[in-house]
Amino acid sequence: MLLFDKRLREPIKQGRVTVTIRSWQSPRVSPGRRYRAGDVGDILIEDMAQMPLSEVTEEEARAAGAESLEEWRRHYLTRHPKADLERDRAYLIRFRYLGDEAERVRAGQLSEKDLRRLDRELASIDVKSYEGEWTQFFISALTKKRWIRPGELAQHLATDQDAVRRKMKVLVELGLVRADPGLGYSLSNGGRKTYAYRMRG
Repeated sequence: MLLFDKRLREPIKQGRVTVTIRSWQSPRVSPGRRYRAGDVGDILIEDMAQMPLSEVTEEEARAAGAESLEEWRRHYLTRHPKADLERDRAYLIRFRYLGDEAERVRAGQLSEKDLRRLDRELASIDVKSYEGEWTQFFISALTKKRWIRPGELAQHLATDQDAVRRKMKVLVELGLVRADPGLGYSLSNGGRKTYAYRMRG
């Protein structure tokens, strides 16, 4: 999940903000993946590159929601008082607003085209994973009960709870799984439809 200031929510929805600059030590998102952006909805990461803060351009600063490069630099220093704008590096991320597709998936409002897209996304996640094909395996485990706690799921899948939480986070962001602090994890309506679609193939 990527979180944004409240002031950026409407500009993101209107397509006026398409860049975010993050002072991460390592990448936390991947190009080609969709992510939940809090109350904003869903975004697709189109490109990401680590770069010196000194190379942020006026155009990029405006695309990140500032009125000017100078305003962006002031705002960045407010959030990161110890930052060195001449020497530090950050990740410049370009994204596209998708709407609230994850909520539509959770509700199960899926066409055949949507199901094909989700199938491709899950296959892409599997291909890029160092742990092989895991998405259908984890989704299948959630068909056993209405709600399953992380510990129970970890035992069923013969893995640890950290791995369960990490993988469930991916499926939650896609809208395929619901998460509840007290109950655990459950397949959404869209998750069940996607599981059935993949089983057909």
